[in-house]
Amino acid sequence: MPTLKTELNQIATDLNEIEAVINAGNAFQDAAQKLKGKGKALRTVENDTSISDDTVEVLANRTNDLIRNLVKASSSYNFTKKSFNELKGKLEEAQAQARRGAN
Repeated sequence: MPTLKTELNQIATDLNEIEAVINAGNAFQDAAQKLKGKGKALRTVENDTSISDDTVEVLANRTNDLIRNLVKASSSYNFTKKSFNELKGKLEEAQAQARRGAN
């Protein structure tokens, strides 16, 4: 059966592997900003194509759906990063305690 120290070391290894994902940054907010207002714009510009108004409406709705989902993902990313940092900090404290206890 694994020991607590072994499990802590495994969690530390796992966190190191996923740290790159956390440190990559929150690209969701940037993506949402790029699309902001595009759904509305699709509805208001002159339709100089043979694309039907129904298709334009679907495109506008899907664009707005994507923006909403990107904003939600951005918020989720922020909470994930906070949890990651808290876990990493507590793990480092526990590992330091384990080292002091081993000496």
